[in-house]
Amino acid sequence: MMDLTTLELTKTVLTIDQLETKEDLLLKQLITQASKEAEILLNRTVLFATGKVETLDVEQYQYNFSFSAFPITTFTNLWNDSTRVFGSNTIIDASSYYVNKETGWVYVDKVFLTPGRGVLKAQYNGGMAADTDAFVAAYEDIAGAIAMEVAYRYQRRKSLGIVAVTAQGGSVAFPVREQFLNLVEDVLMSHRRH
Repeated sequence: MMDLTTLELTKTVLTIDQLETKEDLLLKQLITQASKEAEILLNRTVLFATGKVETLDVEQYQYNFSFSAFPITTFTNLWNDSTRVFGSNTIIDASSYYVNKETGWVYVDKVFLTPGRGVLKAQYNGGMAADTDAFVAAYEDIAGAIAMEVAYRYQRRKSLGIVAVTAQGGSVAFPVREQFLNLVEDVLMSHRRH
């Protein structure tokens, strides 16, 4: 897990002087929390992984598979083995499938796959970025949206998770789960794994 925006970008959104450090710890915590929630919503592996191994279920007549760490830089091997041993004799020849490296989808088109739970295994290199700086450079829209979300949560820091309703005769406070701002969610959904 890595942060999807920087402290500097968040301070810029909040118009806090970069040299002011009084709120840095809180801002860093909010950045980390929003980044974790964003990665869940993105439904994909953000941190670049070398030698990532994923095992998937195969339904009967299923030949298209979505892998979580994309874009993919190198797709090493794809196995299909009902015994789940994944020996060298179960490697699918690379000419029998197509890898869309940008979307993380693999299309098997020249072999029949054995269906079952956890019978398809892949090894590859992929992910959105190797570190926060590379992520911010490659995905400025997400980094800016997360900074905006953190700024919003920071401004509401004394009432995070609470909605208060006041009416004649008193008021009541309800705990609520934080949700992303609509604009932030729209940005994240445009990069979501489907």
